[in-house]
Amino acid sequence: PPRQWLDRCAVPDGICAAAVLVVSELVTNAVVHTDSDRISCRVRADTAQVRLEVRDSGSGRRGPRQRSAGPDAETGRGLLLVGSVADAWGVAAPEHSTGHTVWATLRITDA
Repeated sequence: PPRQWLDRCAVPDGICAAAVLVVSELVTNAVVHTDSDRISCRVRADTAQVRLEVRDSGSGRRGPRQRSAGPDAETGRGLLLVGSVADAWGVAAPEHSTGHTVWATLRITDA
């Protein structure tokens, strides 16, 4: 799991917690909003940042996008949450296959 791996890489607790939240949101979006039969997660860390990537194999042409959710909506805030926690995020679609990779980065700062 990402948390144990980040702990071994000596990533600060606050960044670990944010990374787990982001991965949870991105994987949930891939499960709920794609027709993927395979979803993968990649976590990379160095001294400057943590990069998170969730790849789906869905056939949809459009990738995930942030949307507005009404005050009573129970869903629709995942990417808004990712955007508020991550320093950057985006979507990459492969040129010659199906699916999308949603990535996010979290900067590691000296506290």
